[in-house]
Amino acid sequence: MSKRAFEHFIGSRTQPASVFWQQHKERWLQAVGQLYANVEGWLDEYVTSMAVVCQREPRVLVEDDIGEYKMEALGITCRDIHVVLDPVGANIIGALGRVDMMGPAGDVRLLLVPPGRGGPRKHIRRVDERTAEAEEELALAPVFKLTTDPPV
Repeated sequence: MSKRAFEHFIGSRTQPASVFWQQHKERWLQAVGQLYANVEGWLDEYVTSMAVVCQREPRVLVEDDIGEYKMEALGITCRDIHVVLDPVGANIIGALGRVDMMGPAGDVRLLLVPPGRGGPRKHIRRVDERTAEAEEELALAPVFKLTTDPPV
């Protein structure tokens, strides 16, 4: 990269990196909170009848650029079956965050992605080549989607 290109890159930064990571963390915390509220809402009648117990469990996550912060895992117990929705973090390649759901039948990964995002992208783009389309996609409320291991 030439000196001129580097100076252009530095001058084109619209906000400090710390502001970006703080906003990213806040969006992540809000999305996980909404996920848990949805799950608790879906199970509400079973919780009321005491067939299911939902319990929040404290977690402390430490991530590059974001630092240390507190979150909660959501434990769900039905009879002798215990399932946990456990936040992994917001620094996930190709996603805005990840929550793992673990139980006796196996594990499932939930990725937080912009709505409308399908499968993996077929191209690679440099980070500094952010387009208006990418900016608009980031402005939408992200959603959680299931991921699975690739076929063997």
